[in-house]
Amino acid sequence: MTPEITKLLSQEIEPPMIAALRQYLVKSVNRSRSSMSKFYTDWDKALDVYRSVRSRDADDARARNKREPEKMTVPMSYAQVNTLVTFLFLAYTQKDSIFELSPTGSEDYGKVRDACQAVIDRELRQTNYQSKLVAALLDMARFNIGVMKTSWKYDSFEVEPEIDALSMLFDLNSGMSLESPQGLSAPMTEEVIAYEGNYVENISPWSFFYDTRLPLARWKEGRFAADETTFHFQDLREMEENGKLAGTEHISPFLREHWGKRAEMNRLTGIEPAAQKKGAANKDYMVAVTTVQAKIVPSDYELTDSKQQELWVFTLANDNRMLSAEPLNAPHREFTYDILTMSPDQHTELSDSLSMLIDPMQEVVTWLFNARIAAVRQNIEGRIVVDPTFVDVATLTAGNKYIMMKKNTPRLGVDKFLQQLRTVDPTTTHLQDAESIMRMMQTVSGVNENSMGQVATGRRSATENRAANAGAASRMKLNAITIWMDALSPQGRKMLLNCRQDLSFETFEKILGPMDAAEVWDLFHPMNPAMLVANEDYFSYDGTLSSEKNYIAQSLQELIGILASNPEVLASTGLDLVAMIEEVQSLRGIKNLSRFRLPPPPPVNEQSLAPGGSPSGASVAALPGAVNPESGVSALLS
Repeated sequence: MTPEITKLLSQEIEPPMIAALRQYLVKSVNRSRSSMSKFYTDWDKALDVYRSVRSRDADDARARNKREPEKMTVPMSYAQVNTLVTFLFLAYTQKDSIFELSPTGSEDYGKVRDACQAVIDRELRQTNYQSKLVAALLDMARFNIGVMKTSWKYDSFEVEPEIDALSMLFDLNSGMSLESPQGLSAPMTEEVIAYEGNYVENISPWSFFYDTRLPLARWKEGRFAADETTFHFQDLREMEENGKLAGTEHISPFLREHWGKRAEMNRLTGIEPAAQKKGAANKDYMVAVTTVQAKIVPSDYELTDSKQQELWVFTLANDNRMLSAEPLNAPHREFTYDILTMSPDQHTELSDSLSMLIDPMQEVVTWLFNARIAAVRQNIEGRIVVDPTFVDVATLTAGNKYIMMKKNTPRLGVDKFLQQLRTVDPTTTHLQDAESIMRMMQTVSGVNENSMGQVATGRRSATENRAANAGAASRMKLNAITIWMDALSPQGRKMLLNCRQDLSFETFEKILGPMDAAEVWDLFHPMNPAMLVANEDYFSYDGTLSSEKNYIAQSLQELIGILASNPEVLASTGLDLVAMIEEVQSLRGIKNLSRFRLPPPPPVNEQSLAPGGSPSGASVAALPGAVNPESGVSALLS
């Protein structure tokens, strides 16, 4: 923040224009919270369905006391969601790098592209990106919205360099010795960078708010985007000491009437007015912090003299205090959020997730299984018709091992006084019905047994199996490409642009090494920021699945075999057989075949030559790198 804005936010009473801006932001976020809260109940249910959570009743308690199975929830949502997430994750991580830079001009090739690729790969490692990706994909499959936020993080600390005694007693620059140790000045400290780079975090769907006046497919066109979390008051004070916030001492607790309206649409805990007032004395309480990225005209609120629309970032505490306000100094000029959705449908606010889609069918399957279990339990316990005149009912109801007959019982046979009631079990076909519904569920969702690694019954040729696998993956592959184009590719571009603008040469040198860093630094970090704003580089997604790559490799291998067996045809095509072999192995995951090349043979001694001038058979066998022409191609392919 600039000193002028810091001074405005530090005042005990907010300036009128700052208060008006804060009220506008709070009103916008509350409008979004009101719309988003309509989905909270469905999200709660979707999470319970995924986790197979159900409330226990009296029948479950009796079953547990008898050590019998309780009613259960068939975890079909868990299986479907995890299969979809696994497919998408493997589709994105099957390459060496998730984000593969595709240059758009000849100047982007060579060491510049390699430097950008090395930097973005380092960002993925430092941010633990793969774990964050799995969490976002899980949220998308369960709630149809997975939110990731990318920001810039810079941490450093001061250290005192080691100074030897000679340099302390003698000033090399002036050439004059110091008279006494008391005259020595304190050693200068230097700043050491602990970390600088992108910071990726997952935002809970319950804590994300966008301009709901537009459909989710057009959320980037909205006026704002925000997320909300809780911070301890002392953490906010530390941020103020570091110059990131201002005016934290003026934060006040929520008003009860304000909290009453907000609590119905709020999932944050520990920030109600009573809890905040209780810890206010020792400054031990939590604060609701809302980060809002909004498009505003700075001159309208006396922030700067600019009359152009800009994207600014604001920090609000308890909706009653603004703690920071600064422009989003990012070359991409976009919201730093990225939203993963299963379907970018512009005609719905928020379409159904995978868990919501299969929930009705899962409930039916669960009911069929539980009804079958209850019927089996009832048949095992049995219903017995008893004549209490001759049977001791107490021994029957107590569950004794022996059922006692009364003394006056005539000897006509036990079946005359005690007999099990025979009934017809209507649940015998419930498991078959459940299996039919589960097959229907797989048809509806597109996540079937082929994508789950299960092979359908019956004989199937290799071609039929490949076609079945391709068909099973086609619908999920559409989701993968949609998510890539709408969320992941823009996120990778933001991460790279952030690095090209804010990464220091010191860190850049650690990534690439001194020689390469010095050579490409000026191209990686241009002096003119406009070159980054108008940057056209993008990330490509190779949608070829592993099964499809194996098929391509097999087809190419067959072509290599044909060409190798016909030297005349190979010569006429002009194809590089070695390059084709390397491509086959690359499709199968084996890279850098050059490391297997044999060293060049040593010079042949004249004594080892045969009378005709050619090496003898024994010498040929002993030469390093000698390959049998008949088995050379097959050995390379196998």
